[in-house]
Amino acid sequence: MLDAKTKETIIGAVVMLKGSMPPNGLGTCTNQDGWYAVKALPTDTLDANFVGYHKSFLTVKELLATKDKTIYLEEDTTYKHVIFTVGGIEGTTGKYRPKKGPKSHKEKKCNKK
Repeated sequence: MLDAKTKETIIGAVVMLKGSMPPNGLGTCTNQDGWYAVKALPTDTLDANFVGYHKSFLTVKELLATKDKTIYLEEDTTYKHVIFTVGGIEGTTGKYRPKKGPKSHKEKKCNKK
């Protein structure tokens, strides 16, 4: 899978059979070379997408009929900002030393007697 304008590889793009939904959907992600493999029939439609690009829908038959058998994604210039939110932290490094003193605002008031 390549960027339609720059012809650069799109790593991590999602390619799924249209109509199948995660987590049991039939699909995969492109590797570091933009390659992917999906078991599909010639009549199946592929749904290819990546953040910052327009989705591409084409049948396997249409893809096989192209000269280079490559999906090209067009950049979506309507995105001005993309924000990713991380749901959690797997691990940390370094040392954590808790502060000495009150643990809450209530303890702080009680300690001022």
